[in-house]
Amino acid sequence: MTGKWIPAVGQGGTTITIILSLLTEDYILQVSDRRLTRMVNGNAQVVDDESNKAVLFGTYLSIAYTGLATLPRTVAMGQRENRGLHRAPTNVWLAEALRLGKSLDECLESLRRQAELAHGRLHSMPPGARLQAFVGVGWTRFDDSSESLVPTLHQVDNLADRKRFVRHTVRLDSEYGVHSSKPLRKDVDEKLHLRIGVLIERGSDMHAAGSALIDAVRESAEFDKTIGTGVLLSCIPRAQAERAEKTGEWAIDPTLSRDNLSYTYVPPGRNSGTAHGPTLLLPDGSILGQIVIGAGVTVRASFPQAEPDDLLPPT
Repeated sequence: MTGKWIPAVGQGGTTITIILSLLTEDYILQVSDRRLTRMVNGNAQVVDDESNKAVLFGTYLSIAYTGLATLPRTVAMGQRENRGLHRAPTNVWLAEALRLGKSLDECLESLRRQAELAHGRLHSMPPGARLQAFVGVGWTRFDDSSESLVPTLHQVDNLADRKRFVRHTVRLDSEYGVHSSKPLRKDVDEKLHLRIGVLIERGSDMHAAGSALIDAVRESAEFDKTIGTGVLLSCIPRAQAERAEKTGEWAIDPTLSRDNLSYTYVPPGRNSGTAHGPTLLLPDGSILGQIVIGAGVTVRASFPQAEPDDLLPPT
């Protein structure tokens, strides 16, 4: 069984939010914490412990952000020029930026361009405070690999140059791969590496692997106040991605599923998930705030287009 740690991309800055991703040949998992902090005199001050940072882009991508928690909408998003900064929660902004494209490649390029434009409007913010990264994992069909979908990491960030956003694409070239948006402490890293390797070798399902990722986040939170213990775990199985490609339909479950797109929200202090999910971007460009649905809901591209004022997640 061969696996590896996918090296951090976009070197040059340190992210705050921890986003852990596991890519395998059968399923893809992503975990993000939900804590927002601000630095006051060099110390992390908790602003919110229940902020959603994740977007599920159909079966294409599970993507989460680290960095600024709100971003100004651009003209392409419907923001009128010379009307001030209309800021949106970054998870909603992220979904709005992605839906401007007509293919995965166009969507990611749209994200890069809109991020550059949005950050260009933050004139009063010092460059050092503008660190931003969008980390996505999903299934990609490359031109040179038409026979199968490839587990892939897609990242858009300004970590090397605050004025310029760049894209990174890393294809899985081993039996599994793990990526972290920020360096893990050595003992947490080694424990997670060993645990994932054993689970994959034994053929364990995504539940055990998801628990390993969640535990790594919570162990990191014990010594890093910028990391919260409430987490959101998203899963995109290969079976669902292939089925969606053929039929244009997919189902979503509020508990991890081997067959359907799924998610689990685990609140602080609990080990069991609840039916509270990420922002959902549908194939027709519609955006749902933070989904709360029953199991086995079949989704088709038939939701009405959301208006800008309807895009804010419910409180």
